[in-house]
Amino acid sequence: MEGRPEIRYPCEWEFCIIGMEETHIRALVAATVTEIPFELVQSHTSARGNYVSMKLTLEVRDEAHRNSLYEQLAADEGVKMVM
Repeated sequence: MEGRPEIRYPCEWEFCIIGMEETHIRALVAATVTEIPFELVQSHTSARGNYVSMKLTLEVRDEAHRNSLYEQLAADEGVKMVM
């Protein structure tokens, strides 16, 4: 397969959010994702307990919607990485 994979919208999308505090990530997601239902679950805590990763699953309407959510989540100071 060459190039970008084809994504058919709307579709279910999963973001992995890595940050320092679960409560902060939960509040951020609740404030960011207001118009659609979502599921947010903790998926891993680092060995030293410094970081937590959480899995956010929701339906995205189109590429612009998916990118907008990514940018809003990644811009937060309490978030280290969004995948």
